[in-house]
Amino acid sequence: MRYLLGDYEKKGETLKGLGKFFIFSLDDPFHLTTLTGLAIYAIGKVRERSTNYGLRMFAVDYSLLKLELRDVLLDFHSCRL
Repeated sequence: MRYLLGDYEKKGETLKGLGKFFIFSLDDPFHLTTLTGLAIYAIGKVRERSTNYGLRMFAVDYSLLKLELRDVLLDFHSCRL
């Protein structure tokens, strides 16, 4: 049942954000924080691949797609007037 429902959000998003923080915000002359940030980001990216895409994430993605499509259609109709 857990496999069918899937995860609520992608795994590793927090690690990727932390890695980006280390890469772009902290800077030292020896680039130790840059290397650390790249390593943390890579771990988050690998963790993201292990996300179980099930019904929960599909429902969220589907609702976001409907909202984006609605916005595009509203923009299209407002441009025609």
